[in-house]
Amino acid sequence: MYFVHNIKNHQGLFYKGFTQNLEKRIFEHNNDLSRYTSEKSPWILVYFKEFETKTEALKEELRLKKLNVASIERLVSNFQIE
Repeated sequence: MYFVHNIKNHQGLFYKGFTQNLEKRIFEHNNDLSRYTSEKSPWILVYFKEFETKTEALKEELRLKKLNVASIERLVSNFQIE
């Protein structure tokens, strides 16, 4: 399984990415193990979607990265993590 995720920090910044291990990746973002997000933590998971293949996940990640902030806000406001 592959996951596309969207995290947000206290400054309102979003970061989009993909991973095979969502829990581990969020840990890395919050513990200075990811170059881009290391100095901007803490991060909270606000959206994720699961995919069968890496190709599908990468296509979705690319789509999310092209969205503007208003579109991202709408996406995450309609998403509930259970």
